[in-house]
Amino acid sequence: MAQPYIQSTEGVKALPGVSISGYGPIQHQFSPYDWNGGTIVAIGGKDYVVLASDKRLATGYNIKSRGITRTFKISESTYIAAGGCHADVTAFYNNLKYRATMYKFDNNEEMGSEAVAQLVSNTLYYKRFFPYYALPIVAGLDRDGVGYCAGYDAVGSYIRSKDNYTVNGSAASVAMPILDNLFGTSGGSSGVYPKKSEETG
Repeated sequence: MAQPYIQSTEGVKALPGVSISGYGPIQHQFSPYDWNGGTIVAIGGKDYVVLASDKRLATGYNIKSRGITRTFKISESTYIAAGGCHADVTAFYNNLKYRATMYKFDNNEEMGSEAVAQLVSNTLYYKRFFPYYALPIVAGLDRDGVGYCAGYDAVGSYIRSKDNYTVNGSAASVAMPILDNLFGTSGGSSGVYPKKSEETG
């Protein structure tokens, strides 16, 4: 056990009963991000799309709320949902809503799902050096009336799901195999239909 010493007018003296073993320099770290979790699932078909998300806001092992919304309306046919840092998700949505409103005023029509998907990608990529900590999914109906599901990473890379279902967020690694098992691969965007019970085994 290390013993601390002090210099005084009477010379160097040991401090009795004080131990400094196990202590070292204190390093302070700051992160502007907080992972608040969230899982989003989107499933589309010939004339429908379903976008679902959880409502829990957590930080570490603490549950802050069980009543938040992660799903936001961008246009009449398109919605977006995102997990991640809830403050960033809210700022991200407000940015998108502003730009979608300006598009509507400038073009006298609302954005379609493909346009919203590109807007989301551009917005995330623009902030790539200090990104929104958000993992979004865009879901809506395309111009042919087919469900549109696109998943993103934090810097705007996205892909429209050819199987018309996708998942993003905390439980993506758990939920995607379940969707694969239930819906399989359709080989195209013709729609998602559950497998018959004898096929799922």
